[in-house]
Amino acid sequence: MPNNEETEQQYVSDDLQLAGRDAALEPLRLAAESGDAEAQVEYARTLHQSFDDPDAAFPWMERAAEQQNPDGLYGLALYYNKGWGCVANPELSFTIMQTAAEAGNAWAQFDLGLYYMKGYGCQADMAKAVEWISKAAETGLAQAQYEMGVLYLNGEGLAQNLGESLAWFMKAGEQNHPDAVFYIGAAFYDGLGVEKDPVKGMEIMRDAVQMGSYIGQQYIHKFEERSSTPA
Repeated sequence: MPNNEETEQQYVSDDLQLAGRDAALEPLRLAAESGDAEAQVEYARTLHQSFDDPDAAFPWMERAAEQQNPDGLYGLALYYNKGWGCVANPELSFTIMQTAAEAGNAWAQFDLGLYYMKGYGCQADMAKAVEWISKAAETGLAQAQYEMGVLYLNGEGLAQNLGESLAWFMKAGEQNHPDAVFYIGAAFYDGLGVEKDPVKGMEIMRDAVQMGSYIGQQYIHKFEERSSTPA
């Protein structure tokens, strides 16, 4: 067990770290304390992400949400989703996420779609899931564009349409979404919604893997095996 001297040294170290943090963040803290909702959101994010202190971050995100700041609402919904600095509450997270989505936060629109898809804090509803994910995709959010591609590819919540699927993957791919790029390559490889070109498809899929595509890492070997097998 640590002795009293070691314990005191630890307390001193912790106090110095907090003092250093507080000094570095003082301008942002003062802006947050003045009632600036955007500063409150940024202060909360910094406390949480840079200093791993969700307990200190939560009340600042809550203050921003009380001002109906879209980013603050979205952040607070995530806190109640994950239980960061509070007790996880799916129903409350859903309610706040819906408010953030209606206020125009694209990530909130996307996540609200996922809530409806999974029935998180609400009754599952694929029609509403597609509606909200589509809204987020229309704003240009790459992750939502990718998800629309998957939905059209699998015919989930809407009619399967390979052309629409590829169009959404293309939009996400233009923003360097790795998994979307992999699906574009797969489409060229098999001629799904586009003229078949296995060589081009394989090149694109390998590029996606280099970009860090999780889907690509899982499935590239299957395409490579097909390429090496004589027709």
